[in-house]
Amino acid sequence: MFKGTIGFNLKFYNQDASMEELNEALRIANAYEVVYGTEEDPQPEGLDRDVGLKGSQLSGGQKQRLAIARAILTTPKILMFDEATSALDSVSEEKVQTAMDARMKGTSATFLVIAHRISTIKSSDVIFVFKDGVIVEKGPYDEIYGLNGEFYKLCQGIK
Repeated sequence: MFKGTIGFNLKFYNQDASMEELNEALRIANAYEVVYGTEEDPQPEGLDRDVGLKGSQLSGGQKQRLAIARAILTTPKILMFDEATSALDSVSEEKVQTAMDARMKGTSATFLVIAHRISTIKSSDVIFVFKDGVIVEKGPYDEIYGLNGEFYKLCQGIK
């Protein structure tokens, strides 16, 4: 997060993003309530809310969800998520993952997802398993899981 408002941060790479695009990105990233709040805890400043230096006024999960929304707004050809849901609780992670999966399917962009949580990569078209810096298995989840190799061991927590 950069010093400034939520709106400034979201539109950093896409100044022309419409309110509709901003709100859709916020919904996909499960960050809509971070910006606008809830009925019980409204956020009247909305997009004008200051995030502080490096996002200091936000929790780790809030920063992560807003960063995902910003990335979605860039409409890149290639987008890399490095542990994109690591600061989220399991309920938020599932919501964000479901929305991101739907977003990925609806675009021609290439998404590279680096993750330690199997749930984060389960629906990927291709999973690459590295061991000692070398790709030892690759393929869709069901295929490489069925090999009973390194990926299977990772899923089972076997070392």
